[in-house]
Amino acid sequence: LYEMKRCSGPCVDLIDKEKYDRYVNDAIRFLKGKSEVVLDDLKRNMEEAAEALEFERAEHFRKLILSVEETLQRQSVDKPGNGTSADVLGIYRNGDEVVLSVLSFHLGRLDAYKHHNFSKILESDEELYESFILQNYLGQSLVPKLILVPKNLENEKEIQEILNVSVAKPERGEKKALVEMAIKNAEAAYHQKKDKSAIQEKAL
Repeated sequence: LYEMKRCSGPCVDLIDKEKYDRYVNDAIRFLKGKSEVVLDDLKRNMEEAAEALEFERAEHFRKLILSVEETLQRQSVDKPGNGTSADVLGIYRNGDEVVLSVLSFHLGRLDAYKHHNFSKILESDEELYESFILQNYLGQSLVPKLILVPKNLENEKEIQEILNVSVAKPERGEKKALVEMAIKNAEAAYHQKKDKSAIQEKAL
């Protein structure tokens, strides 16, 4: 990977600790959403390399900049609304087993996701969404400004008043696509769990 210029070679001391730490900190800042700071640093490094006539190094930074910008462009599609905090819920049901997936967005980017497994559930999807929202967010200090669900909820108005959040069922556009993504995520989690159980059972 080092020869292919896809690694800095830390395991064989081809990069000093100070420079490697800088790469690590850039990665952390990028993952925390501070991508503009990382881009500014990369552009400054590219200009310095070009001024020093280190054209191969300058080209390396130019490719990194393009890669970061392309990633940011892809992520912007995930924005629920105006970049506010939002949770997107989706359910996959098979018999009396249910997986509820939660995609959490912060500043317009996917920040985390969780799966909740339920067995012997007799509630309808609408009832499960309502009970989950109340139990999961009531009393929490960090509650998203927006909760997206695939179904119209009977007690939507009361839930919004209790939690001081907006609850919505999107009909079109990127928000609807996010809800569909949450449902697919729940289905994938269900099959992954089943595959894992089958493997363990076979091993036993």
